[in-house]
Amino acid sequence: MTEYLVPDLAQYHLGLVALSFTAGAMLLVGALLWLLRPTIDAAYRWPMTLMNLVVLIAGAYYILLHGVWERAFAFVNGQFAPSGAPFSESLRYSDWLLTVPLMLSATLLTLDVGKSKLTSLVARVAGASVLMLMLGFTGEMQSDSGLRLAWGLLSLAPLAYMIAVMWLEVGSVLRLESTRVRTLFVRTRLVLFSSWSFYPVMFFVPLLGVQLGNLAGFVQVAYSLADVVAKGLFAFMLYFVVQQKTNELQAHRAKVTEAKQGAEQSGASAYAQY
Repeated sequence: MTEYLVPDLAQYHLGLVALSFTAGAMLLVGALLWLLRPTIDAAYRWPMTLMNLVVLIAGAYYILLHGVWERAFAFVNGQFAPSGAPFSESLRYSDWLLTVPLMLSATLLTLDVGKSKLTSLVARVAGASVLMLMLGFTGEMQSDSGLRLAWGLLSLAPLAYMIAVMWLEVGSVLRLESTRVRTLFVRTRLVLFSSWSFYPVMFFVPLLGVQLGNLAGFVQVAYSLADVVAKGLFAFMLYFVVQQKTNELQAHRAKVTEAKQGAEQSGASAYAQY
């Protein structure tokens, strides 16, 4: 299990700042997404609703992490000592088990595919994400390096499956979208999975014999930045995708209405001549 050594004063406060900043950032993103909701057509509001839940859940967990971090260490006689309350990165898994399936589902809901196809895609990638996190959590709980490595490698299999589905199967669906939507979606997907690359790295770092005590605050900064990108920035990029699709849908509806009005006027003119 990845437990921290006692950090120095600067690292302790750096961790507090990182956790509190991220909690505030997630709640701010959630509020902005809610304010932007009316700009999205009703047909595409579900992805934004799910992302709103994602950032609110993440904000709540960062508030929890801030409290746990604060209680984990006590400043006694000019130095920190363990208070007896544990702090471990395994606490983050309860956040990820909720938010990762929601993020993948929100991503797929932006695409115009048949209901059965969409249901299949969402079920497979969400199920794979839960399996990945359960295997990773099991590895996080191991004190033996060999077992940690084994469980970590096992968790990479569902990750590879998710990447294959999101690139190969979703790629075939993307060909039906406009060029602008396709470009925005590809960038959004790239941001999501590239930000995720940080987490496996941090999972395997303890296997290299790296002691995290003197870097405990920096670790929290790194996790916070990764989460802000993976959830906050990703949420806004997904918003731009659905905003573009909203614009295209509204333009299509305007053309249909215009054509319908033109046909009605032509019919009225023909009737008057008759």
